[in-house]
Amino acid sequence: MMKAKQDKCLNCGASINYNKIENGVYQCPYCREYYHIDQYGYIEEYKVKLKYMGHTVYCYVGSVCCEPMYVDAYRTIDGRLETSVASEPVLKFDLISYKIVGDKE
Repeated sequence: MMKAKQDKCLNCGASINYNKIENGVYQCPYCREYYHIDQYGYIEEYKVKLKYMGHTVYCYVGSVCCEPMYVDAYRTIDGRLETSVASEPVLKFDLISYKIVGDKE
């Protein structure tokens, strides 16, 4: 499980300089990607809104795990090496809630 770094650019991995945020917006000086930073220093693009048991749950991505693609390799009767893809890569996200709102609110 890899911790989702709130101080790295999602696109190129460059460090985010929080001193260069203007009006809640930061632009990566390397890849020119824009990010919206909330009052707590979290990147808005990491945020997720879910419905769970009659509530709206607001979360941000805490960590990401990438399970690699599984490739099967084998030899045929005539000795040739063959491969086949048994599964595609799978991303698993660990979400951390920061606000839970009931449907009646």
